[in-house]
This record gives sequence, structure tokens and C-alpha cells, in this order.
Amino acid sequence: MIYIIITLILMSILYKYLVKPYSLYRKYKKYGDGYFFPLFGEAAEYYQNLQKHQDCEYSFKHYFDKRKPEDNRIIVSNMGTSVKINLVDPDLIKQFYQKSENYHMDHFFMSNLYRLFGTEEEDQKLHRNFRKQFAPAFNFEYLQNLSSQITKITDNKINSLIQANNFKDIDPIAFSSEITGQVILLSFLGDTLENLSFRNMKLPHALSYILNCLCGQMGEIGYILFGAKYTQKGYFKQHKEVEDFMQEFKNYLRVILKQKIEIYRKEFEQTGNIKQTCILSLFIQNGEIDKIDLDDLLKYFLNFFLAGTETTSNLVGMTIYYLTQNKEVQQKLQQEIDQNTDYSAEALSNLPYLNATIKETLRYQGPGNSLLDRIAVKEHYLEDIKIEKGVIVNVYMKAVHRDSRFYSDPHTYNPQRWLDSKENKSLHPFTYLPFSAGQRNCIGQHLALIEARIILNSMIKNFNFKINEGYKLILDFKFSPQPLNPLQIHFDRR
Repeated sequence: MIYIIITLILMSILYKYLVKPYSLYRKYKKYGDGYFFPLFGEAAEYYQNLQKHQDCEYSFKHYFDKRKPEDNRIIVSNMGTSVKINLVDPDLIKQFYQKSENYHMDHFFMSNLYRLFGTEEEDQKLHRNFRKQFAPAFNFEYLQNLSSQITKITDNKINSLIQANNFKDIDPIAFSSEITGQVILLSFLGDTLENLSFRNMKLPHALSYILNCLCGQMGEIGYILFGAKYTQKGYFKQHKEVEDFMQEFKNYLRVILKQKIEIYRKEFEQTGNIKQTCILSLFIQNGEIDKIDLDDLLKYFLNFFLAGTETTSNLVGMTIYYLTQNKEVQQKLQQEIDQNTDYSAEALSNLPYLNATIKETLRYQGPGNSLLDRIAVKEHYLEDIKIEKGVIVNVYMKAVHRDSRFYSDPHTYNPQRWLDSKENKSLHPFTYLPFSAGQRNCIGQHLALIEARIILNSMIKNFNFKINEGYKLILDFKFSPQPLNPLQIHFDRR
């Protein structure tokens, strides 16, 4: 009898983890190529890419090199027991955004990040509230006023580097994250908190550490089998250390938020105004602070902090890296910046080659070249493809951005392509989406671009860049694809 029970259990597991998902995988594979790995699914593909090509996204970026685009409109794979459809056809991508009501955020892998943010983004009400609450921080007037502070913070950081007189082995991602972190803190709290650190780490670095640990846990077999509870319970020492670090960090931020609220409340009660303009002071002055409890405020703050630091610093740092690999691009960019004397945000937005370089980094190795996974909540069609309920759907711009139908010589880093009117005019509107689109587009994209222009302008004006001899770029998947080892770049004072 016991053998029959064991056999039935094993057959049930086999059906759930192999037979059922593989059957659905085969059904969708007629619309494109794909790969199936029991349990590990897409994580295994990332790992193979990393081992074979030193780039976790290599197979996605080179998807169309030897395939006909018209016969390969999707990349189909699996994520644990679920089948995943990765859209790489612009018309399918367009329909996906138009039918956003058919999808919610996929819980399984995001649930590990919810441990930090404490919120599920599939909650439409909370998402709408977040965009509504933070709308004042992204309007044109506010961003223009903030740009002078971004310039000041950037110049102070660069002057500190010059005074230290140590220009070797600099990681421009970490360097710029300290700038963007101060900008976000100033924008949210009215204070850069420059002298504060958590466990001897700058606040942006502490947040980045937590994110990378949580993302790393998602590839463990225990997580794939049992979900976020496996890591949250702290059965293993490394899991407990991350959980303790994260909870201590959140408590640390709660204290900072409380202190700032008390200071601004007192000022508002005494004067009827708050001198420092920031999101927190606006919340107090318009009465919104009374509608938000401290934990929700912390969620908003962490989302805002992440959106304004991690992706922007990655964009700046990778741009600097590609300048070291393309001397002619670096020289041309220096010439444009040297000839410019107006460093305002508006003037920098009109520098053609600077903006073309930023656009090219976003295409070539953008931090947001795929969405967080969505899961179909009802059966529907994307063109002729029937999307069944429960199937995971994502947009893989990393493949579209390397499609030779839309980008000539797509694997070459070439900012000039964005100044070629012929190539630009031929672009399908859904072939370049570095900040997503539709209802889920990046609310902070204008702030990110202002930050990137100001930081790059100041860095390029002051330094030449050269990659340290012996350094090899290996792109691993953390919160987003990032260098496995910190960039090692020599800043040569101009």
C-alpha cells in the first residue's frame, strides 16, 4: 500500500512539474522558438548564458541572429510549473499593452521582493495611489527646480573625488548611485542624509545589497519548490542574515521618516508653511500625511528610492563603460560637451550626441529592457495566439532592441544611429520601449533622464575614461542585468 501511495505522489509531482507545463510549452512553441528546463526554466537559460557567454541575456539578445522574425514572434519557456511567453514581435507587444486589464503582476517571484516593499503591485488601487501621490514630484516645474540641486550634488561628489586624488578602480555605477541616492533623499525627505550610513554602507548601497540578495534567492531550488516562505523563515544562516539585515534597514528608515515628519509638522503648525519643498513636506501641507500610515509611507519611499537610484545609476555606469570600449564615441561626446556652456537641464536635453548616447545605452544594455512578469487572469487572444489563463506573459525588449529589421548592425554600440533620420523614421513605435509603455510606464523616466544628462555631462567634462587592464565585463542577473564584478575604470583628470 505504501508503495502505491509513494508512486501516486511521484506521478502527481511528475505531472505538475513536467508533463503539464511541457504539454503547454509544446503548444506555444509553434509561434516561436524556446527552451524548457524542468523546475528551473528560464533561470537555467540565464545560468547557461552566463557560463558560456559571460552574459546572462546573450541568447535573448541574439535571438534573431539565425531565425526568421516572421516565424518567431515569441520566446516560449517555463518558470517552475508555469509556462512563460516572452513577446518579441512589435504588433503583439502593442496589443499586450492595449489589453493590460487581462494581466496582473505574477506573484511567485515578485513575492520575494514584496518582503522588502511590503506591497503587491497587482493591487490596482495601491498602484493608482502611488502614481497619484507622487505626481507632484514628476511635474515639469518641480523637476526643473530639482535639476539645480542635482547639479550641485553631482559637482560636490566630483570635487570630493578630485580632492581625494584617487582615480583608479572606480565603479561608475556605485559612484553615480551615491549621487542619485542623495537626489532621491532630497526630493522625498528634503535632506540628502549624506553623513548617514547603515552598517557602514551608504543607503543606496544597502538597498542594492538587499535587492541583489533577494533576487539571488529566487534561483534556489528551495525557492522554486516552496516560494518566498522558504527564504523568509530563515532556516539557513544566509537567509536569516538577509532577513535580519532587511528588517533592521527598514526600522532604520522608519526612524528617519518619523523624525522628518515631526520636524515638518512642527514647522507647519508654527508658521503655516514649510520652507523645504519635498514630497514629505507636500504631504503634510496638503493633509495627505494623515491618510498614510508609516508603513505605507515606507513602502512608497522604498519604491521611489529604488526607481530613482538603481536603474539610473546603472544607466550612467554602463554608458561610461561603453565609452571606454568606443574611443571615437567618447571623443565626439567630449567635443560636444566642451563646446557647450549652458549646463541647465533644458540645455542638456538639447545636446544631440549626449542624448543619442543615452538612448543607445538604453537600447544596447538598458536596465529596464524587460518587464516584471505578468500573469494572464483570463483567457484572451493576442492576434492569433490564444493566451490561456495562468500563462505568464512578458515583453522582451532585449530581443527587439537587437532585431536587425529595426536596427542596422544591432550588436554594435552606435549612438549615431539615433541621429540618422532615415533609421529613426523606419522604427515601429513598439520597437523602442526602454521605460515600458501604457499604464505601467515608468513614472520617473523624465527624472531619470535629467539625472543621467547632468551626471554624465559633469563626469565627461572632468575626466577621460579607460577600463583597467585585465577587467572583463560579465553580465549577471541581479535586480537587473549588471556586472558580476564591479566595473574597474580609471578616471583620468582632463
